[in-house]
Amino acid sequence: TGNARAEIWYLMAPNTGTPNIRGTMAGSTEMVTGAVSLTVVDQAQTLSTQYFSSNGNSAAPSVNATTTVNNAWVMDVLAYRQENPPGAPTEVTATMTAVAGRIQRWNLRTGGNPASNNDEGGAASTRGPVSPAGVVTLGWTLSRSRQWALGAVAINPFNIPVEMGEVSVG
Repeated sequence: TGNARAEIWYLMAPNTGTPNIRGTMAGSTEMVTGAVSLTVVDQAQTLSTQYFSSNGNSAAPSVNATTTVNNAWVMDVLAYRQENPPGAPTEVTATMTAVAGRIQRWNLRTGGNPASNNDEGGAASTRGPVSPAGVVTLGWTLSRSRQWALGAVAINPFNIPVEMGEVSVG
């Protein structure tokens, strides 16, 4: 439909190792994909609480996500459309809005063909551990206004029980 679309997929308790992750689309759809592996994550938590901002058309996409426990992580995924008119520069860039502790995971564009005006861009970041729990705002800055979609998810940590025991001093 000409809209940007962002999706976040996850796999609970994956096998260890270095697997390949593949995305297959029907037809001639362009997409940007990436993957992030996080450790010490709560394997019982379903990520049903995802935060998606409505699609926008601006140079400043942002989304709020709410963590409910201390030391949670937040991941966001940005999709944006190039939609370059003929004769316009073909490159639109996305940069992270500064937030302490945020790590850019990927920032890619499809195409690069000056004759194409429908290239797509995609970027993602993680932030964590976040303490205290609460609202986290994740934002990006596009080099000019474009159609975009932005989503985020809060990921709880695995709570490692601390056992009390006897300590002998000798």
